[in-house]
Amino acid sequence: MKKDPLSLSAGYGEALCIDKEEIKGELPKSPWIEVRDHLPARFTYKIWSINMRHFAVALYGAYLGYTYVREATADPYVERCVRDMANREAVRGIGYEFKMTDKEVETRLGADHWATWANPLSNDRFSRVVADMRRKLSKEDRVIGPALACLKGGKIPFFLARIAALAMYYQNDEDPTCVQLQEFLKKGGVINVLKEFSGLSEKEPLEKQLAELIEDQYIALDRSAKRC
Repeated sequence: MKKDPLSLSAGYGEALCIDKEEIKGELPKSPWIEVRDHLPARFTYKIWSINMRHFAVALYGAYLGYTYVREATADPYVERCVRDMANREAVRGIGYEFKMTDKEVETRLGADHWATWANPLSNDRFSRVVADMRRKLSKEDRVIGPALACLKGGKIPFFLARIAALAMYYQNDEDPTCVQLQEFLKKGGVINVLKEFSGLSEKEPLEKQLAELIEDQYIALDRSAKRC
């Protein structure tokens, strides 16, 4: 980027995806061009659903004492909370943002990478998946983004809020953003972290509601708290 501010970077894939709704005129015939519908929604689904689930598996795994991502995917409790429940909330949020029903989101955009994460030959560690906590807990990203949209869509993001709460328990001294998160947590608690990392405001009703829900989930997860 220092050498060329206009440089571009792309992920793996043989074809360039083109948004069907934005095509003007005729495209050249090429095996390297793939026309897809609902492209903005697909991009959002990638972050809010697929990336969210990957992030969540890592956080659940770390909290439960596993070492590898594949171990966490093998836990039925983790699978139920992440693959089913949290994703259901994410789907509701995506549907709200793009005026689609839950069924339409799943039918048109749905994708599942669970088998890849569960590969017995994989030694993918949580630190790689959770890295850069400040970005991954930001307001538009994989947890807070779908949680707010889910609230707007009329559903309480119970499991998405739990994922955010699990992030408060994750520690990695080699990741500066994780160290910063723990410092903000010690100084002012969960709400302080969410103000700094997620930009949630007490002046916005839905943001305040989500922050309080995450705080409650954090307390519920506290192993050292006395049982009610």
